[in-house]
Amino acid sequence: MKKSLLIVGLLLSISGIFAQAPNAVQYQGVARNSSGAILASQSISLQISLHDVTSNGTIIYRERHATSTNQFGVFTLSIGKGSPVLGTFSTITWPSAAKFLQIELDPTGGTTFTDMGTFQLLSVPYALYSNSAGSANSVSGSATINPSQINGGGASNNQVLQWNGTNWVPGTINTTVNTDNTLTGNGTVGTPLKLAQNGATTNQALV
Repeated sequence: MKKSLLIVGLLLSISGIFAQAPNAVQYQGVARNSSGAILASQSISLQISLHDVTSNGTIIYRERHATSTNQFGVFTLSIGKGSPVLGTFSTITWPSAAKFLQIELDPTGGTTFTDMGTFQLLSVPYALYSNSAGSANSVSGSATINPSQINGGGASNNQVLQWNGTNWVPGTINTTVNTDNTLTGNGTVGTPLKLAQNGATTNQALV
């Protein structure tokens, strides 16, 4: 079959619903013939393939959809919710490399597909990226904090993480203030810092 059909496509809601992070990417397209006329109210089938690294790279996922266009030739798909042919959508490692989406169409609703083109996903589906990224291994700073280094128990209220030379452990900051005989108190709520009388008499001023 000649490549006599055109699809104008648009990725919608590429991040999905953040609260639910569904394993799907919304895609909407308009099917037209080679003259630009829309394929209105017509049953069609599409094959969606995801290539890794380059536009002709390894196909890491493929699925098929049977759907219909509306009176304007518009169709909508949830990529990731079709009938799988190859791979598992939920296990795609989005951050590992560039991903390219290939669209193929059969305007009769069958399985004789015509390649409609391949384009790069320039924005990784953020909710899907989050799902595949997992938890962070470290926190940047003056020293790397690995989850295995943090003592899981023994912390009390108002304690902070302190580096003991090997691990990050709960500890209490010393808030005691060293004073001489010109000051009284230690700077705590119970004994706030005060100026000592230190020989001063009534109506004298501190200069």
